Amino acid sequence: MTKTDVSADGGRSWPDRMTAWQIDTYAPFGDSATLNDKAESPASLGPKDVLVRVKASSVNPIDVLMAEGYGQVLLSRVRQAKKKSFFRPVEFPLTLGRDFAGEVVAKGAEVGSDHLAIGDAILGVVAPFQIGCHAQFVTVPVTQVKNVLVLGGSGGVGNSAIQILKSWNAKVTTTCSTNAINQVKGLGPDNIIDYTTEDVQKQLEQYGKYDLILDAAGIPYEDIGRAYTPLLKPWSWAKFITLRSPVLRNTDSYGMVFGMLKNMYDLMAPNVCSGAVFKGSTIRWGFFMPAESGIEELARLAAEKKITVPIDSVYKFADMKEAFGKVKGGHLRGKVAVTFDEK
Repeated sequence: MTKTDVSADGGRSWPDRMTAWQIDTYAPFGDSATLNDKAESPASLGPKDVLVRVKASSVNPIDVLMAEGYGQVLLSRVRQAKKKSFFRPVEFPLTLGRDFAGEVVAKGAEVGSDHLAIGDAILGVVAPFQIGCHAQFVTVPVTQVKNVLVLGGSGGVGNSAIQILKSWNAKVTTTCSTNAINQVKGLGPDNIIDYTTEDVQKQLEQYGKYDLILDAAGIPYEDIGRAYTPLLKPWSWAKFITLRSPVLRNTDSYGMVFGMLKNMYDLMAPNVCSGAVFKGSTIRWGFFMPAESGIEELARLAAEKKITVPIDSVYKFADMKEAFGKVKGGHLRGKVAVTFDEK
């Protein structure tokens, strides 16, 4: 496979050295990490790679574990296999970091401009066996742009989620019913799956594995581990996020103390029983919470006409009960709005 280390204008567009947090031995990160301002930058790009100038990254539990040697045997073997070598590669210095947001500064010869262009904002994840993103630059295959599944793309939450994710250059697959396909298509997802078809699971697998699955459809909690956690990308800290958490129901039923104990069990059990945590992924609960930064982001996207909110139906203030009934019935095609009567 040929390599290229040039940007779109034909010349190398990044320095030979960069700043990166690196470890030289397996130990708690605070004891072993150093900030190296002369770390080697990625030397070249594969034809399907992009080079990203990292603007932000995060520290995940898997980073903490990897700093202390978690997975070192298997990951070393994977790196060896990737290099097609008889000898185990030198592990150190090792740069950690599994997810990032940044800007494309160079791309391989097979990355078309219809997919990504120089200067595009991008977010993605780095496989555990690759050099991490706690650095100024990181190289990733273009296929490692975030791959997201939105369950229930025709409802108000699903509508907004698709548009927000696409504005962040994520690859989005979504589900909806047959009669909502045309509406959802206008939101710009990469793939639409009719969940009423018999081979829906096969279609979901076709576009996976996913970095994130957002349940905006209210999937029964007992179905999550069986049907959806196998679709998560292994060993990339992929997440299934459900908005139907049992937290409030449990505290209502069992009181605060026993309700919280029940919550702990309800969160741990599917993660363990589904095998998600043993593949580096998790099932999580999402909650509604006003956040200033989130509201500002939505306002920006709306001002830039990158997001619109489809309206399923409009009710008068006096008809609030009917509006609640509409939402309770499900199968919405956008937001249910309520207008105040002017007298």
